[in-house]
Amino acid sequence: MKVFILALPLLFFLSCAPIVCPDTEFIKATYSQEKTPKNYSAVLSVKYGPIKLPLFVEKKREEYLIRTSKSEILSYKGNEICINSVCVELPITPDGIIFGNVLKGDEKATCTKEGVVFEKDDFLYTRKYVFLDGNLKYIEILDKKRNKTITVRYGERTKDGYYESVELSLENLTLRIKTEEVKVF
Repeated sequence: MKVFILALPLLFFLSCAPIVCPDTEFIKATYSQEKTPKNYSAVLSVKYGPIKLPLFVEKKREEYLIRTSKSEILSYKGNEICINSVCVELPITPDGIIFGNVLKGDEKATCTKEGVVFEKDDFLYTRKYVFLDGNLKYIEILDKKRNKTITVRYGERTKDGYYESVELSLENLTLRIKTEEVKVF
């Protein structure tokens, strides 16, 4: 009984101790946007219910070209799409979807029961990146202007460093993105 009474303050102290995040530096290094290949091409398929659309993504330095088998859909540079003089910042680039390289380095890291969480709040979006056992599990991106949340859920990362399966959800819309092939050059 005396041992229990003496152990009680120790248990109380340990329960109030902050959680230590041992993986933060490893996660920052592994999932840094700087680790994304500068030049690559990828074959993707986007599925919405029974509809399946093949997409081809090419990246050359900071420029992206996204097309279907018959025509160009989108061409842009960096993480902004510009039409005439109006530019819109994208909440996530193809690099983030294909490779999961989403961290810029200015996010705040905390440990929770979910795992290691990196958060960033800017004037357009609030982003929450959740890692479990050093692996990216999901991202929640709140569009402040529209008050809508985009959730990106990741499957397993291949040995080549890309995700074969990613699920992107916005309200009642769910897209399943499957990466068929990635060529780095």
